[in-house]
Amino acid sequence: MPVSQQKKRQQKMGKALQSFLQENLKTTHGRIVLCGLLVGLCYFPVWLGVLIERAFQGSPGLPLMLGVVGLALHELWKKRTQLIKETVGAEDQLLGHILILSGVVFFPFYRNAVWSQSLIWLIVLIGIACSSWGLGFFRKHTVPALLMALSVYPRPGETTRLLWELVTPYRALDHFMAWAGSLTLKAIGQTVEVQGAFVSLPQGSVEVGWGCNGFSMAVNIAMAGLVMGLLLKQSWQKVLLIMAFGAGTQHSTNHACHPCFGLLGTVLV
Repeated sequence: MPVSQQKKRQQKMGKALQSFLQENLKTTHGRIVLCGLLVGLCYFPVWLGVLIERAFQGSPGLPLMLGVVGLALHELWKKRTQLIKETVGAEDQLLGHILILSGVVFFPFYRNAVWSQSLIWLIVLIGIACSSWGLGFFRKHTVPALLMALSVYPRPGETTRLLWELVTPYRALDHFMAWAGSLTLKAIGQTVEVQGAFVSLPQGSVEVGWGCNGFSMAVNIAMAGLVMGLLLKQSWQKVLLIMAFGAGTQHSTNHACHPCFGLLGTVLV
């Protein structure tokens, strides 16, 4: 891009930002929204830092989360004409303001953990949407609302893990993966015993834990399927099918081999 065009674009963005600030400073609602956005500005370095750190550890979270945020903003931008015309009831606006101001007040006192900061930022985002476009926003514009909710915490695998553990028996997935891994070992002629999450061979045993049951990778693939499906403007049925197929394929491949690697090492040695 030529330098002149880059400068023009920067000037245009600067003017748009200045206009946005000036317009919001004129009203009480605008000033409250700016306070809420300040919370997001403070949380952003933490959010990005976690994603970058995990990227160096081999996690695909950084491009995925940036894709989710970008797609959410794109969806909102496409619907900006509709959003401008939305009417907001006094009760919805009051509720939104309470949520925003609560987040602003509590944020400085809960900065010791990423999850608490992300929860407060989510509350602020809900407050901004509620006070700006009404509660009907979450019903009429489900996709951007869902995408923004998915993006607030930089470790989506941990969030889905907690939800999974709430609705399933204790270590159900670990037990299933141990059983599935034992079938693979039996297929190659090994004598295997399974006790809960433990897979035992005469040469040794291994415990199938959360780090090797394939759930986190399945979540990442499902999120990638969601982003790709929405980018390609597929129907929700096809998007869900892509997500299920990607996560299911990964999980079936994982259960066939990953839990067995440690035991195969002991067998070969």
